[in-house]
Amino acid sequence: MSVCRSCAERSARRAALVAMTMFCSLLLASCGLRGSRVRAEQGVKEFHDLFNREQYDAIYDRSDSSLKKSWTRADFAAYLRDIHSQLGRAGRASDRGFQVNASTSQGIEVALATETQFERGVADERFLWRIEDSRAVLLGYRADVKPSAGPRTV
Repeated sequence: MSVCRSCAERSARRAALVAMTMFCSLLLASCGLRGSRVRAEQGVKEFHDLFNREQYDAIYDRSDSSLKKSWTRADFAAYLRDIHSQLGRAGRASDRGFQVNASTSQGIEVALATETQFERGVADERFLWRIEDSRAVLLGYRADVKPSAGPRTV
């Protein structure tokens, strides 16, 4: 069976077009996912800003309904108040890892782990965000206080 030269050229052009389209789609998705991480990191900064000003209700109000199903306003505020009273104001947060998940049903979710230096100690923080439009909406938060590395009595 022989294939005419023009048919082979058309087939090669189609294959190249399909490959280029797939490459561009993956590139755009990658940029979108990277942008989602940046939005989540901005969400952490805004969270810490509100936390430092003790605006716990504002954090709760800006959170997703799934967080509000897990926490009452009073319990969430008490949790944040306890962290604030124990550690003080949040300072520098060092990235300890992230994961971006995209699905048709949940949209884009970003999990960020940070090691955050507070005034009186360090905590491992875990944030779960849903990216909606151009902002991060808090789905979940947890802080694990690290033991103090201060002087020890022998």
